[in-house]
Amino acid sequence: MATCAFSANGNYLAVSSPDGRLSVWSTVEKSLKQQYIPSAHLSATLTCLAWRHSRKNQEHKKRRRSKKHKGGDSETDQAIEETDLIAMGTIGGSVLIYSMRQGDLKSRLEKGHEDTVNDVCWDRLEDTLYSCGDDGNIVEWDLVHGVPKNKWKGDKGSVHSLAVCPISNALLSAGRMIKLWNLDDQEVLKQFSGHASPVTRLLFTPFNLYPKETEDTASIEGLHFLSAAQNERVINVWQIKSKTKSKTAAASLLLQQEPSFVDISYPDQRKKTIRVAAVTREGCVHVFSLVLNGQAKEPFQPSHTISIATQGDKVVTPRPITIIAAHFARGQQDRLLLAYGSSFKTAFEFVSLETDQKEICLVRDDPSLKKSSQEMSGDKIKRPGTSEDATVLTPYSSAPLKPALATDSETPVRRKRKADKPEVSLEDKLMALSMAQSQADTSKEHPNLNSMVTLLTQALQSQDKNLLEKVLGQNKANVIKRTVHRLPVTLIEPLLHELARRLDKTPESALTTTVWTKTVLREKASFLTSSPELVRMISEIYEKISGRTHAGKKLNMLQGKLDLMLSQVASQKAGSEEEPYSNALLVYEEDSEEENLMESLPAVTSESEVDWEEEDASDGESSASDMDEEDDGIPEDKGSDEESSEESEEEDSDEFEEKK
Repeated sequence: MATCAFSANGNYLAVSSPDGRLSVWSTVEKSLKQQYIPSAHLSATLTCLAWRHSRKNQEHKKRRRSKKHKGGDSETDQAIEETDLIAMGTIGGSVLIYSMRQGDLKSRLEKGHEDTVNDVCWDRLEDTLYSCGDDGNIVEWDLVHGVPKNKWKGDKGSVHSLAVCPISNALLSAGRMIKLWNLDDQEVLKQFSGHASPVTRLLFTPFNLYPKETEDTASIEGLHFLSAAQNERVINVWQIKSKTKSKTAAASLLLQQEPSFVDISYPDQRKKTIRVAAVTREGCVHVFSLVLNGQAKEPFQPSHTISIATQGDKVVTPRPITIIAAHFARGQQDRLLLAYGSSFKTAFEFVSLETDQKEICLVRDDPSLKKSSQEMSGDKIKRPGTSEDATVLTPYSSAPLKPALATDSETPVRRKRKADKPEVSLEDKLMALSMAQSQADTSKEHPNLNSMVTLLTQALQSQDKNLLEKVLGQNKANVIKRTVHRLPVTLIEPLLHELARRLDKTPESALTTTVWTKTVLREKASFLTSSPELVRMISEIYEKISGRTHAGKKLNMLQGKLDLMLSQVASQKAGSEEEPYSNALLVYEEDSEEENLMESLPAVTSESEVDWEEEDASDGESSASDMDEEDDGIPEDKGSDEESSEESEEEDSDEFEEKK
């Protein structure tokens, strides 16, 4: 949803301010050319605007010649004639056509939309205007009669942006899905999906960078276009290929913040390069240099980043100056026109991109602090005359001035102290001070549940930053749960929007904000699931969280690998310090004292040996009795038996000693 737009030749910048005022600035003269406020500007606030493309014909030439003979400024008239009309969409559903030559509205187009108009665009080939709105309709207007010429349903929900093809009779529209329409029969030629939130900006390249010899010059095959979505920090570059089923973007441009204004340069036919300038919400410009010769493997990073700030010193801190818009002049890829300041006071400057410096910071004076002349040449508003002694207060000069010093001619008058008032003693002053401190300490208690709900309601309705910080800074789970449970359902959407803003602007409070978000989704789950605006309310928070945690999985994997490596290093260090086999469990040393000790010990016989000797003795007795009973037996040689037994006993004792 554009609030500012450059003319086709870059000589003018049209800006719609929040109070419904249209301001047309001259980039050549660097001054305000015209200013217009609609009669019903409070009920028909401007939501979008677009310049008509240059249209040169014989009728314009005749008018320039006649005015030249009459003594008029031919150059100014020619510039105005080439960019004469401005189309403006309103919140009430009507489309206003403003003429710079007349300095007033030329026509008012109605009965086309039933809700807010989100975008308007002019056809480059024909003098035709298209518009889209929250009612989901796309309208082709008949500018002669001021009525809709064609009207068809563009999407089930809202249609947020439009773009007319520069070389063919085709139109791009975008809600959550980007659709390519054939304007002859209003049929969808192709669809593109790649954004999770509504697409707010569509922009075609001026012509096909890589045309084929077999293709018609008016064919859209191979043409590129850009798309930017709400609450997303990326710009996608698409290529129209009707024969392929691929719906992925050809390239992506990474930004630090959500883009608010995008412009594309006229391509260089030799180098086949284009430049893209994206102005972010923070007020800086990212410039990209692209060569679109196929599918890009990695996202593009900005080649230049331009910002503007005020001069600072040891006492004064430099302040950033917001850049409103940027524009590439045709045939000048290396020069970028910047518009910075505010919608009330805007300054213009050309910046050269022929430098190797990636970060460019310009030190300039803030144009919003400069005094503006009371009478502007092109202003259509009448102002009451003021005397020289009077001081006119404006939103930028209403700050209190420093107290002036007394001069010699103005001697200060000293007031005498009244004697009727008694002087307060020091003791009374100290007692009053102690009482005030005690009251202040008692007033610093935490608010109860009813006051928390009331404070949160007032803060969301008034958007008081201090009050929101006080309430949303509570980190107690039970207090948060009861507060959200008692909060009216009508305030759930602004609460989610504020939580998403805090996640983006104040990442240091992400822990507390996450607790609030989890509690809202849990306590108000029944309302959220039944609401048709669920995706729109949660998509902003989802984009913020996914943008912060997209690298979380890789970081966890890296942390696991580092922990494993560190544990191995620690174990190796511990092993080198303490050897596991440095101390023996048992040490045997041969010593003569031990041998003498073993010899002095008495012989020990085991139970098995004693049993074996007893068995031998019993066997001998039984054999002797048997020999006596036999009459015809041979007599034993008792002497030999005794000698053999003694020899066996000696051999057994020797074996026993050897075993020991």
